[in-house]
Amino acid sequence: LGRQEGFSERYTLICLIGLHYAQKMGHTSPFDLDLLYDTVARRSSDNVADLGLQLWAGTLLNKEDLQDVCMSLGRGLEEGRLQVLTGMELGLALSGLTAYAVQSGLSNVFQMARNLKAFILQHLVHPKSGLFFHCAGSIFRKSFPNFATQVYLMHGLAQYARATGEQDAIEVATACADSLCRLQQPDGGWPWVYRASGSVTEAYEVYSVHQDAMMPMAFLEVGEVARRDYREPVERSLQWLYGKNELKVNMIDPSAQLIYRSLRRRYPFNKVVLGIHTLRDMIFHRPFPSRSGLLVEVNRTCRPYHPGWILYAWCGRKEALKSAIGDR
Repeated sequence: LGRQEGFSERYTLICLIGLHYAQKMGHTSPFDLDLLYDTVARRSSDNVADLGLQLWAGTLLNKEDLQDVCMSLGRGLEEGRLQVLTGMELGLALSGLTAYAVQSGLSNVFQMARNLKAFILQHLVHPKSGLFFHCAGSIFRKSFPNFATQVYLMHGLAQYARATGEQDAIEVATACADSLCRLQQPDGGWPWVYRASGSVTEAYEVYSVHQDAMMPMAFLEVGEVARRDYREPVERSLQWLYGKNELKVNMIDPSAQLIYRSLRRRYPFNKVVLGIHTLRDMIFHRPFPSRSGLLVEVNRTCRPYHPGWILYAWCGRKEALKSAIGDR
């Protein structure tokens, strides 16, 4: 049985976004989305990722007074703070600004989104690999981005390009997508930690939410805007979920009504191996060594934002889903 571990504004907003798209496609929801949003809105947050999600969700629900949320987000994106923000935070902020700019038509919001896009393209894109740096500052951490940084920036830039038609944004998002395809594991898994110059530093954990939701939502968005076909990596990604992973485990457990969170190295070897691989990559610039199932286990938990991103990724994409999973 699951247990309650607290209230997460971020997870709630992600679920709200997914549920909105499900309702838009004619599905019913037992939740009052306006009440969910208002509950989150009463809990102040200065995190730019949360504010970006709040702006995005509020736009979908046609909420009023979003200018206050936008102003709070703008303060979080002031020039002096941009250097320390992660790619995940900047990607979600760009998604929120883009959604609100389109809905409101406000020139100053479009300019905020344009300025953020310019910062991302100038400071977070590796010039050779096409991957994103983890952040603009922090010399050590900058060169070792995680998968979330790649996905949220790629997705945010594709949304921005769809709204504005600015080709530089979609070109950068497409370059990242192509690099990630080259680094997808033979079994379809998406590694967790990369070297921004274009290699894998550490594969684990391999997260189910990346396989069936976050990667598809980013790749499908980029593919639709750039008119590129990413069905093959999406199909392999979902096949990993259904048991074509190194442990031959179906990550979907119908009896427990959840999708297992990940394949991970057993504790404490997870932290030891991550440290060793990172130092090895820093010093010798050697790519991630071949992988095996040694010391790997199933993480039999689930986070509530996972089904939210599933709904967002696949609602309205019936043909893409049918192509990806066949008769499952």
